[in-house]
Amino acid sequence: NCDDGAHQKDLTFAAPMDAEEQVLPPKGAAAIVHQAPAVPRAAEGAGGEPAAAFVDTPGTRFFDFTIRKLGPNDKLGMDVKHISRTVSSRLEVVHLFPDGAIARTNRENLAKTPPGEELRLGDYITRVNDVEFNDYHMVAECKLRQKLLLRVARPPLDVPQPG
Repeated sequence: NCDDGAHQKDLTFAAPMDAEEQVLPPKGAAAIVHQAPAVPRAAEGAGGEPAAAFVDTPGTRFFDFTIRKLGPNDKLGMDVKHISRTVSSRLEVVHLFPDGAIARTNRENLAKTPPGEELRLGDYITRVNDVEFNDYHMVAECKLRQKLLLRVARPPLDVPQPG
């Protein structure tokens, strides 16, 4: 699936049709819940963007990007690189496939007047729906849901970003 970019392949982020299809622990077993480290909201900058954990570059732009998958077998159509940090993790977009839900959403958004947002290579996903700070939980959220609201950070084009 998503690793450090060494193996790039399409991620099939299929959402379950209903609650019965979700993976649950066996009856009577205690559920183990892994939570990302808590980061207080006060650590966010203006507009709700994450604090200077990685986005302290002047000119970094934040925007929301909404994707609606057509069904549980609709591929999202991207490869990401997991970038884990002590305070805040993110997903870097390293490949976009031409036939996934993201490509479809990009085409729809660009056809609008005025054009809407477009997810691009090099963008960083910092939140998926209400899931943030944990890259693996963000990927899991993409697999579980058909409607995805991504919080995206786009660094300025002329500034190389550390990976």
